[in-house]
Amino acid sequence: MNKINVLLLIAVVASAFVLVTLHYENRVLYTQLAKEQQTAYQLNEEHAVLILEQAKFTNHHVIQEAAAKQTLHVPSLAETKMIEKE
Repeated sequence: MNKINVLLLIAVVASAFVLVTLHYENRVLYTQLAKEQQTAYQLNEEHAVLILEQAKFTNHHVIQEAAAKQTLHVPSLAETKMIEKE
């Protein structure tokens, strides 16, 4: 009966060790997951900002306003020169 008790004690200690190890690994992985989710959230925010900026710069009114600030205009026929290919 004594040998069975020793074997059971070894089995309980081994299973406790495995349980603690798995619990620690679970914590490490959960922390890593939380960091990755935070990074994904920040990247999604940055992507949304970039899409808004892109939409702003493709707005025709903004382009016309920038051209007016630089005194750009559509060239007239007198300002246009045709270059013919030889």
